[in-house]
Amino acid sequence: MNDSTNSILVHSAERLFADVAKSDTAPKLTINGEVSPDLWKSVDEMGFCDLLRNADNGGAEATPEQLFQIAQLAGRYALPMPLVQTIIGRAVLDQCGLPAPEGALSVAFAGFPQSPAGESPEGRYIDVPWARPDEPVVLVSLDDNGATVEIIEFAGQSFKNIAGEPEGRLILPSNRSEPTARLSPETAGRFWLLTSLAQASLISGALEKVLEMSVQYVSDRVIFGKHMKTFQVVQHQTAQMAEEVCAGTIITHAAARSFDEPMGDVMVAAARARLADAVEFVASAAHQFHGAMGFTLEFPLQQSTKRLWAWRDQYGTAVEWRKKVGRTFIGLGSDELWPKLSGTAKN
Repeated sequence: MNDSTNSILVHSAERLFADVAKSDTAPKLTINGEVSPDLWKSVDEMGFCDLLRNADNGGAEATPEQLFQIAQLAGRYALPMPLVQTIIGRAVLDQCGLPAPEGALSVAFAGFPQSPAGESPEGRYIDVPWARPDEPVVLVSLDDNGATVEIIEFAGQSFKNIAGEPEGRLILPSNRSEPTARLSPETAGRFWLLTSLAQASLISGALEKVLEMSVQYVSDRVIFGKHMKTFQVVQHQTAQMAEEVCAGTIITHAAARSFDEPMGDVMVAAARARLADAVEFVASAAHQFHGAMGFTLEFPLQQSTKRLWAWRDQYGTAVEWRKKVGRTFIGLGSDELWPKLSGTAKN
């Protein structure tokens, strides 16, 4: 995909996602957690769900940087549908030579270090974003020899996360029948990191939207005869919000650009960890500015902040991503640390 085609793709995505966000149906999805067939059709028909698929299967064979651009726009407009999960799920099935089911997908990863399973009386489980009853989930399970790929019909406990988006608690089978397909450890790990990068991109886009709404609000709102933006504490908080958002966006973009380089996995981990810090401060400051009104269903701020709180812990928590960054550098001597950090290490 050349620069001109990429520009058209990004422009088309922004226009379409903005229209979806403004539709009458979109706000209700925050409460009901359902995917509108009409909205889904409009996104799927434009080919965004096939972003990473092979060209032979109608895909765009997009790069990680192009995935970052599209997922960031989806986060910015709080797209109420599993776009990222479907993009990854269809790409995984393509890689395995399996046909992709029609419609939206969810994707789950089991056995990856940053996504440990929980324990319940029924067995080990993972919580899967957008897993809904009787809907397909692409399950990638890492083992000693690679990864098993299965398409399962979700039948576990389902619930709504804080943003009202559906999630499902998938009990991991203790014994498997003949696997549907297998991936090498390297390929499975690449799809796991692509999913985490896409999740970081969603968060980055939503953070930019929250900052934009907050700046607009303090510019318009008048208190005690003065605009909010003229108060020093508000200026300080706004500046810090901008700092957090910029740091999160830059490190996520850097992770996308260096995705296939030797330290690409560490960059993704660093982005997820940094964005978690940004979510903590930016969402809190935005709601301080807006007061109680920011939580009302009629006001759009909560659609972004609630998603930030939900997305932050999906596909790996901040604690696990920080551990990965720490393990990369711990034990390095003074002669090794800076070359490793700066990417100038010889090996």
